[in-house]
Amino acid sequence: MDGSGDVVKRMIARFPEPLRPHLTESSARLRGIRTPRQLLQAFEGEYEHLVRAAVVPFVMRRPLIRRKAAACAFVASCAGTAASVEQAEELLALVSAGTLAAPGAGVLVTVGMLSTVGEAYAAGSVRVHQLRRHDCRVDAAALAADIRRAQLGDIGASTGLPSLVHAAVKGGSGRLRKRWAVGAVPIAGVLYSSYDASRTIGRVLRLPFPPGDDPCADLVPAG
Repeated sequence: MDGSGDVVKRMIARFPEPLRPHLTESSARLRGIRTPRQLLQAFEGEYEHLVRAAVVPFVMRRPLIRRKAAACAFVASCAGTAASVEQAEELLALVSAGTLAAPGAGVLVTVGMLSTVGEAYAAGSVRVHQLRRHDCRVDAAALAADIRRAQLGDIGASTGLPSLVHAAVKGGSGRLRKRWAVGAVPIAGVLYSSYDASRTIGRVLRLPFPPGDDPCADLVPAG
């Protein structure tokens, strides 16, 4: 457990300093939960909260990751670390059994959440730079929607808040569920998780530009 706790601290340290207090608070809340239902519901709530309240406002002010290659490297590193956590098999039991979560499951879900938020941060940064290069207005709600769409597909696009839990556990885009499942396999899991996380960056850069009166409305993203 101590080793896994160190992983959480190391992952948080990779983020810009202004984001770290938010991540630390969310991590503490997740690690204190023990039942599967509460863990998964909290995962979804913390992700949504961090994207809207921390990641989007920060990248709109300071989008530190400018290039696609740098964003891919950042998310691959986070995802690879999450996949290498020793208790990876506990998440599979957690999402399939419905029994009380093992003591390490809170740490595991926390690491998964940090990796997912790392993707959101990197994707948001490069998306802001892309929009500004084409003189597009950057809207907070639209940016949050772009980030979720790049990570989870079109889940929640017409029904309000996206269901990260349903996407990860019950199907949806299936990306997070598959990544977590493969992540239980040593080496292969690390490689696949890193590769799949990097695909989020390509997806966000291929999303359409905002409609409306912006000069960029008729442009086609190059990705």
